[in-house]
Amino acid sequence: MITIGDLALDTTAKSVERSGKVLELTAHEFGLLLYLARRQGEVISRSEIEAHIYSEEKNPMSNVVDSAICTLRKKIASVPGAPLIHTRRGGFACGSRLRVRKFELHFSREQNTVPGPSRRNFPAL
Repeated sequence: MITIGDLALDTTAKSVERSGKVLELTAHEFGLLLYLARRQGEVISRSEIEAHIYSEEKNPMSNVVDSAICTLRKKIASVPGAPLIHTRRGGFACGSRLRVRKFELHFSREQNTVPGPSRRNFPAL
């Protein structure tokens, strides 16, 4: 049994429950959710998911992973609760609480520009 927040995956019965309600998933959807759940908190790339879940020939322009993630999110969201599958730079992550890094810019009042390397560090064009 693997749990992610209020979602429970029974690996022996291959069933999924959220808040006590059984979710109907296909074999591919269950495999995808299980793969994400076993690697909770990690960002997993689309190509890594595609290589692990799908045995067909890889197509770099394929959106099969994005489509499967979208369908899985909709089925999980059919029962109210916090989102469990998150899009992150580089792929997807699964978990009830994932850290979100804040990115803040601090502007220099004197120059009204974003601080960074000076132009002296770059070769002349």
